[in-house]
Amino acid sequence: QAVPAGSHVRLNLQTGEREAKLADSENGRGDTREERRRKRLGKVDLDSNSFTSQELKKALAKMKESEKAERKVSKESALFLMQCSMQ
Repeated sequence: QAVPAGSHVRLNLQTGEREAKLADSENGRGDTREERRRKRLGKVDLDSNSFTSQELKKALAKMKESEKAERKVSKESALFLMQCSMQ
């Protein structure tokens, strides 16, 4: 069976068969940056009408930590690209 270009393919060493990862979303693309971020932050109970202050503090701390990590990776990537272009 044909595998779409750009798909992730692996060889199953036990069976010898090629396995392709199917696209996760309806439009045929993988997860967007926002979808990955939501998964990383965890599920939120949207049916709940109220949250305790402790729940809100934990959620805010987790969001800040995640954004800080994303900024660090982005900054490191930019520095790496600058160093590569200077050589």
